[in-house]
Amino acid sequence: MKKVLPVLLCTALWIPVLSFAQAPATMRVDYFHSGNHDAEMFSLDQVVIEPLPWTGNMAQPHDVTSRGKYLFEIVDPDSGHIAWSRSFSSIYGEWETIGESRTINRSFHESVRFPAQESVFHLVMKKRGPGNAFGEVWRIELDPTTCSANISDS
Repeated sequence: MKKVLPVLLCTALWIPVLSFAQAPATMRVDYFHSGNHDAEMFSLDQVVIEPLPWTGNMAQPHDVTSRGKYLFEIVDPDSGHIAWSRSFSSIYGEWETIGESRTINRSFHESVRFPAQESVFHLVMKKRGPGNAFGEVWRIELDPTTCSANISDS
């Protein structure tokens, strides 16, 4: 029993390491979300490859909860296949509901994270509209090989 316990302990400690080895990198797209009560716009800030691998559930690439005001999709531009999607709520989405949004413009820095892509993809941002249906509000084509993705080391 004394010999089996160290083997089991070592095996248990290596399981998370092995799962990280198989996970893709984490890609983060930072953007500015700007506007007021009547107008809304997005602009790219940067694309970052984070230092740790993706920790999300690769077995569920498509969001089925649809809980947030916004939804982003990672789309193959040639086939239209949605590789990844998640719904979320944003600070901008909350701010646009208050009175201040009727009198001034604001910009908020926001980010979306997803498993790193290896070829050109579209980041598609959608927002809830009438009848709670999501409608496209921003689409940008990104090429991870040429978009000067930053490699984060912290």
